[in-house]
Amino acid sequence: MWDKCVALVDMVAFFPSCEQLDFPEFKGKPVAVTNGDAGTTIISSSYEARAYGVKTGMHLNEASKLCPDIIQRPSRPERYSEISANIMNALRNITPDMEVFSIDECFMDLKPVLSLYGSVEKIAELIRSTVLEAGNGMVCSIGISEGKLTAKFCAGLNKGKTTIVSPDKIQGYMAGHNLARLCGIGPSLLSYLNNLGYYKIGDIVKAPPNLLFGVRGDT
Repeated sequence: MWDKCVALVDMVAFFPSCEQLDFPEFKGKPVAVTNGDAGTTIISSSYEARAYGVKTGMHLNEASKLCPDIIQRPSRPERYSEISANIMNALRNITPDMEVFSIDECFMDLKPVLSLYGSVEKIAELIRSTVLEAGNGMVCSIGISEGKLTAKFCAGLNKGKTTIVSPDKIQGYMAGHNLARLCGIGPSLLSYLNNLGYYKIGDIVKAPPNLLFGVRGDT
């Protein structure tokens, strides 16, 4: 069933979570991380802030109107990198076949170590407990499927949880979801595909092989 097995591990609200880790008084409160001390643009926010409608890219003044109690924290790249390195190094003990995708994401090739742990579910539990311990309480989303694209798709569906879809079921699992959920399909490419009549991921299966030839993905 698992000829290929890839996990995408994604920290949940990583920057605000780092702030809440270092400053426990912020836990459970709406936190917005901005681009530096004098920055006014939100680069990430806690889920407590997102519940008020605060979004990445929003101006701090606008966010304050939605959430008057929002706590601004200037970004601390060096500290975030330190916490990230601790987590990534710990995950390498599960499998050395790992690719850091961003400061808060990594891909893990689980196929070579699958027999060591007995099941995909057990590896997922180990990944979660490893992140929790190395990150001093950090929560992550885990997506596991047959490749990078599908693993990232799975991780994005259920934030903070684990989503495992085997290779024989992934095509049907993804078919009914909007194309915008695929990594690399941004506004421009989405508009292009929609104009051609493709709206769902399953629609692409029916498309001619040269549909995306020469088209540059965007975010």
